[in-house]
Amino acid sequence: MDPLLLLPFVLSFIIGFLFIHLLNPQKPLDLPRHVFLAGGLGLGVSSYIVFYTLLFLDQLSKPAMIGAHLILICILGYKTYLNPYPLKEKLKGLHLKNSWPIIFLIFVLGLMWAYEQLYPWGGWDAWSAWNLKAKFIYLGEDKWKNIFDPVLWRSSPHYPLLLPLITVWGWAFAATPSQKVPFFVSLLFSFLTYGFLFAGLRKKTGDLTDPLSPGFGGRVGVRGTIGRFRIYGKNTKRRWSPQTARGPAGPTPRSDHSSAGLL
Repeated sequence: MDPLLLLPFVLSFIIGFLFIHLLNPQKPLDLPRHVFLAGGLGLGVSSYIVFYTLLFLDQLSKPAMIGAHLILICILGYKTYLNPYPLKEKLKGLHLKNSWPIIFLIFVLGLMWAYEQLYPWGGWDAWSAWNLKAKFIYLGEDKWKNIFDPVLWRSSPHYPLLLPLITVWGWAFAATPSQKVPFFVSLLFSFLTYGFLFAGLRKKTGDLTDPLSPGFGGRVGVRGTIGRFRIYGKNTKRRWSPQTARGPAGPTPRSDHSSAGLL
């Protein structure tokens, strides 16, 4: 895959990683959850940047959205430089013993890639809705809003733009809208979801928990995308919620037998 197609996702990851570190440095996440959460958060931020570029300029502007990302990275990097702890301590714990689950998931990603070769253009939702919207935005200039025309009812104009905007961001350094980007996005979403579930369950149980389920890999749609961010919200809420902080009367009791307690 062309490195220029991967560069936008690297920038998104950096934004997500620094953002999480600055969000609550007094109660840092462990490194595996930090890494997997950073990927999704960074892509979410990138989709907002692309959306506001469209909103204010009325068409896609590559220099504007790339510049906004670089400015945000500089701001977050400067803030991190002023408050490097506990980021340095967290990175000290990065070694093979702690990172082998990520290596395992990369292997699983290879299996999903082989499976996705059977459907290089995706299913109906991919080429009739998500990728179509992404190409409208990328190529449509000031006519991109035609994706909301009721005549395109089979392409679900009412569907959210999160996934198409992420795909458009993946084309930021490309001359043409390569099909490799939506293909990679589908794998990336599955990988990040697997990884975050894996890291969250492992942190909670202290053991290796297998969150993989048949038929889950490579499926990216509105339900999968929303479900991923619901997992993020549930996990971080339990981690950073004031109710879980130790107060004068001790920590707030919570049930470890509920399904929510696993995340």
